[in-house]
Amino acid sequence: MAATLSATFQDQPLSSHPSHWDSLWRSRTTPWDRGGSSVALQDAIAEHPALFDRPPAAAAAAAASDPPRPPRRKRALVPGCGRGYDVLLLASLGYDAYGLDSSGAAIAAAKRHAAENPLPSSPPSSSAEEGTTPGAAEFLEGDFWSDAWLARTATSLPPSSKEEGQVPQHFDLIFDYTFLCALPPSARGAWAARMKSLLLPRGGRLVCLEFPLHKPAGAGGPPFGLSEEIYVGLLTGTETDGAGEGAGPELTRLGRWRPRRSHEGQQGKDYISVWGYA
Repeated sequence: MAATLSATFQDQPLSSHPSHWDSLWRSRTTPWDRGGSSVALQDAIAEHPALFDRPPAAAAAAAASDPPRPPRRKRALVPGCGRGYDVLLLASLGYDAYGLDSSGAAIAAAKRHAAENPLPSSPPSSSAEEGTTPGAAEFLEGDFWSDAWLARTATSLPPSSKEEGQVPQHFDLIFDYTFLCALPPSARGAWAARMKSLLLPRGGRLVCLEFPLHKPAGAGGPPFGLSEEIYVGLLTGTETDGAGEGAGPELTRLGRWRPRRSHEGQQGKDYISVWGYA
């Protein structure tokens, strides 16, 4: 399967990649599909509360307001969401979660999966504070590099913002697992710049499940080999491509650890890192 992916994308311009991914989804050639949400992400939010100002219980937030008002739900983004497992996980934890994919076939699969697996009335055990109710889960076909899809995430904004026609620009949490590794190395600087621009400046968290760390950098892809040093260089602004992509405000790594649970076959091979603005 890895050979199929490598052959599909070899020497292909980045602009052609969306159509190739869509073809793979339509032919059901999806070796990257893990069949479920990331337990490493779930554990990160549950076990490291100091890193995540988790979505508050609706009742507590309403009581703290004078006059009482509906709390703002935090917004989460999963670019390259595929079948949307992690979007549903984040929604179950109280986020208004958005899955973005350039493949129409992937988005159709995500919507089918969501319809077949409705959100529970309460979050997974101990993964969110008591009283938290599920947020919305929405799936958007769109170009990660464009702002056109952002207007379609306005459903989670306060009524006053929507009435004023504001377009949302930032997310409280962004999760990257198999997205960066799917991009050719030449696009990594643009990935970093885009992630920084989408992350909420105050309190936003970029969560990376670093993968694949065991694959040599020169072995081709996708997935393309990554390393701790690559993530640090891209997200702290110390590494840019020839066009200066990747420059801009720096992120700070707030934590990095080997998850105690991960997808089957990845146990002991990947790391979770959490990033935010200082």
